[in-house]
Amino acid sequence: MPVCMERRAVGARLLRAIAVLIAISALVTCADSAAASGRVALVIGNGAYGAAGALANPANDARDMAASLREMGFDVLLRIDATRAEMADAIGQYTERARGAELALFFYAGHGAQLNGENYLLPIDAAVENEADLKLNAIDLSSLQDALPEAHANVIILDACRNNPFAGTIAGHRGIGASRGLTPMDPKTGSEIVFATKPNSVAADGSGRNSPFTAALLRHMAARGLEIRQMISRVRRDVIDATSGEQVPWDNSSLVDDLYLAGMESTSPSFAAVPPIAPAPTPTPQDPCAPASLDDYATPIRNVFMALKQRDLALYADQWADDAIYHNSRTGEIRAKEQIVGAKQQAFARWSRVGVELRGPVLISRSERNAVLEDEYTLTVVSGGRSLPADSGRERYSVRCDASGRWTIVRNDDYLK
Repeated sequence: MPVCMERRAVGARLLRAIAVLIAISALVTCADSAAASGRVALVIGNGAYGAAGALANPANDARDMAASLREMGFDVLLRIDATRAEMADAIGQYTERARGAELALFFYAGHGAQLNGENYLLPIDAAVENEADLKLNAIDLSSLQDALPEAHANVIILDACRNNPFAGTIAGHRGIGASRGLTPMDPKTGSEIVFATKPNSVAADGSGRNSPFTAALLRHMAARGLEIRQMISRVRRDVIDATSGEQVPWDNSSLVDDLYLAGMESTSPSFAAVPPIAPAPTPTPQDPCAPASLDDYATPIRNVFMALKQRDLALYADQWADDAIYHNSRTGEIRAKEQIVGAKQQAFARWSRVGVELRGPVLISRSERNAVLEDEYTLTVVSGGRSLPADSGRERYSVRCDASGRWTIVRNDDYLK
């Protein structure tokens, strides 16, 4: 091919490549712009606590809240029973999605605590014995609010403080949770912070599928033409009625415009309005076991070793289902739950310090309500001032999900070592 023709061909290919890159750049810019101008939400429900005490309803509350928000046009990031690392990662993703959004909404259900005028949200792996533990192992709510980018409106909804997780514990005696509930917060301009109950008070977890506060939210938040402060008033009335006046939802607001979560009835423009849609139906209850992840399966296993480390017999016994069987392949011994707990009761009385190292679970098989996992552990014990030889092994666990969505161990095989 002549040099001039070859150069023209190369030039034509280069021009086509540049055109493609420009088109891709335009698409990405449009996509980013669409995401930035929308409605985004982060929903977290923490109930599978070990040291802080398990809660029945946060997972249900979070799943139902996420379903309702999606019906209202929100881009929803959902996390169930999140560790601190998982909460921090989700908050990072949320703050990026919320950058420049019309409306950013954060919903949290689970344990919370206050310390020295600051509020903290507890991950399921929080182990708190003093002030430093709380600051290091929990999520500082003020820092979360400060990290939120400027959106047209920010909404924070907290169905927390369902009981005092530190009552009667070392942490409780050291002042954490001595004041029950959460403390009021100063919202940044254009923000609304909604609490399940008034400052320094405890909210009910509820005896049904949802807490009284979340149940009231789900009834009212999807109503079109209802400004958020009117909606909160209706929620407050319902919760007061449901709890015989013992729980009074609270809010701190610095909104500068009217805000309609489900959109306005009229056609007048509003930064929070959405295109006309039919009233959102009541979310269909989901199977609480269906969306389970490896973390869900592994939670009861981690809790067993957490109980060993803390020498907490009640927590240890709670992780074993009534039909649990322990099979020691080295000795052929088979023990039921009562024998396992009885042996640990005697051991705990002698131990003065326990160290635990887990390699991390490996999923062997799973179905909707059952899973089999393997894990390796190393256990070190100081008993009577003397360090005992380290116990290492690999174990296989069968876990099962009950109707409430709680995973428990139904069989434990010490099969390798």
